[in-house]
Amino acid sequence: MKIIATYLLLFPILVSAQLSDKLVLNEWIFQTEKPLELIDLRSINSNEIEALCTALNIYKINCTENEIGSRIAAIESYTSVNYFFRNHEIEKRSVPPNDSLYAEQYNLGLVGLENVWL
Repeated sequence: MKIIATYLLLFPILVSAQLSDKLVLNEWIFQTEKPLELIDLRSINSNEIEALCTALNIYKINCTENEIGSRIAAIESYTSVNYFFRNHEIEKRSVPPNDSLYAEQYNLGLVGLENVWL
């Protein structure tokens, strides 16, 4: 259920923007099984972690590539990490996606998805 909710939360972002090749230096996005607020993270500087969506346990951590392994390992000693990846800059799309089946997906028009594309 959480995975579906994660995709629903991130869907507008993924549709309205595309990942560029530009990585955000020293920023990583990750999702945990349990909320980090319930965990004692003394081994990690709490200033490094920012909650992006507490309902889905999605966080951003600021650290170097050399430090990320130890940070994730410290978090995993308290709760499992479902995924983590580098943060990317996003760019607004200039044209809607080229989806030949768009006309058959009536639900996208109901939620005004074409307004998000441009």
